[in-house]
Amino acid sequence: MANDKLNIAIAGAGIAGLINGLVLQRAGHSVYIYEARSRTGGRIQSINLEGMVVECGPEFIHGKLKETIGLLKKYNIPFDPIDGKMYAAKGDKLRESDYMTEGWDLLIEKMKSLEKDIPLREFLENNFPGDQYNELRKSAMGFAEGFDLADPETASTQALILEWEHEESGQFRIPAGYGTLIHSLENEFKAGGGKIFLNHPLETVDWNSGKIILGVKGKLKFSMDRLVICLPLSILNSASPTEESIHFFPAIDERITELNQIGFGSVIKIIMIWEKAFWKNLIPEAQFIFSDQFIPTWWTQYPLNLPMLTGWFGGPRALKFANESDGFFRDKAIESLASIFSLPLQGIKTGLKECRIFNWKNEPWSRGAYSYSKVGYGKTKAAFRKPLLNRVYFSGEAYYEGPYPGTVEAAVVNGLETAELLLREL
Repeated sequence: MANDKLNIAIAGAGIAGLINGLVLQRAGHSVYIYEARSRTGGRIQSINLEGMVVECGPEFIHGKLKETIGLLKKYNIPFDPIDGKMYAAKGDKLRESDYMTEGWDLLIEKMKSLEKDIPLREFLENNFPGDQYNELRKSAMGFAEGFDLADPETASTQALILEWEHEESGQFRIPAGYGTLIHSLENEFKAGGGKIFLNHPLETVDWNSGKIILGVKGKLKFSMDRLVICLPLSILNSASPTEESIHFFPAIDERITELNQIGFGSVIKIIMIWEKAFWKNLIPEAQFIFSDQFIPTWWTQYPLNLPMLTGWFGGPRALKFANESDGFFRDKAIESLASIFSLPLQGIKTGLKECRIFNWKNEPWSRGAYSYSKVGYGKTKAAFRKPLLNRVYFSGEAYYEGPYPGTVEAAVVNGLETAELLLREL
């Protein structure tokens, strides 16, 4: 079979799907990508608002990540370091901060020495009880919820420390947007003869016959030799079915049930653009602003001098409020910023030109943002790295195991690993 040309289908034209497609195409196979949306990129989407590049999904490169940086260099896409200052708002004070709570080093050491994995909340209650550690517990859970989008009640402490102790100091941003990387991958794939079918949502997978039969909603059926599924967990997890869910024949309920050990978080991202940056005189070099407000995390476009602030509201609280209206989040954003900067509400509203809400729980074909690991995640991820009868493969950031979970890097790395596994098993 190794020298035979196969027809290979990929479900999902996010970055993992495009990476799989390119690797398999270079090996000489015919590759077809079926994408439910009217665009490529999946959870990566760059748009233009008021003449500025806005990232609806991923925005930062968290460190000198080998595969992501390598792709940007390959396609000559500029990326710039961000080196602004962090600020913390407490009460009516806004101060420069390193966001390191007292006792954080001890927390990291105790997490590293944990022998048996337990949920983060249980770990904190066991190791840092009492009022003297209130701030440390709050900080750790806030970081897990806000950065990892994880639920402390179920999140794996061992998985979190693998990430936290490898946290890179340098961060980067792509001025032209992550979308430029998606377009570069898409163009190379098409130039090599690959085909991408947009508006083709996968509905059924019959993998029990000689060929894999794909049922696409409202379309004809398609037959393939191999299938790589590069879709978010929310589309596969039958425990929380949506109108986008896929049905397998024969059913793989036992395997799908295991997906519950991989958490899938959500986030609400708020983009606000003014006529001018009212904060520039107060905190001219600010990059990140942390607070205890309803919308707790904000960042600027520093070092670019753009009048844009991005609010970030993630984790279990984002799920709790997911069904609220865009107007609700706009009001909460204005209230949060008014408190952070000790300004009247009208002071925030003045000159506000655009407020766009990206609520990823309600985004069709995503139904959430990115994954995190629950206790027992290792067995599940290992199971999903094994294909069904060496014919149906699963790929994406959710199946990655390493120090950069939930990132574009994770999706790229696992995409490469999955394609290479498929080629080895032919």
